[in-house]
Amino acid sequence: MLNFIYHYNNLINVIDKVTYCLIERRISLMDEKKLEIMLNNLYLFHRFLRRNGFNYENFNRNKKMTFNHHLTLLLLKKRGKLSMSELKKLIGINKQSMTYITDTLVDNGLIHRVSDLNDRRVINIIITDKGHNYLNEWQKSKQEEIEKLFKLFNNEDLKMLYCSIKNISNTIIEMDN
Repeated sequence: MLNFIYHYNNLINVIDKVTYCLIERRISLMDEKKLEIMLNNLYLFHRFLRRNGFNYENFNRNKKMTFNHHLTLLLLKKRGKLSMSELKKLIGINKQSMTYITDTLVDNGLIHRVSDLNDRRVINIIITDKGHNYLNEWQKSKQEEIEKLFKLFNNEDLKMLYCSIKNISNTIIEMDN
């Protein structure tokens, strides 16, 4: 799920990158009309998921947690400790936004800031036990929402969706390298 969410977060940026590459390099993979339809469908898919499966306000109304808050927790869970610089780069946000996100997560007891032993200028971020518990509950909640959402699809549509998301993820990974 982390892989899907991480790549989902970058989906809109990728749409812009792909469009830019196609226009700037004049790579004609498809005619203009098909490209326009594809981009419109990706935006609709993005809106559909935000509205139905990844609505962060539904999970815990006490905490003001955005997609980037959850992505930060997911990255910390997967990678252990990360510096503020590494986190902001992975998420693709500026320093001020990263500071706001970490402040919120620290205030809620979900992460800790730890000074690096080798370089006092570096602040490392680690997820707390409370953060792990919160993230596990959130992931379970999101899985249940997605399962309900995907009950609307037949098996063939689900297979096609899975393959499409996998292809988009692979393309994003290639573009990031």
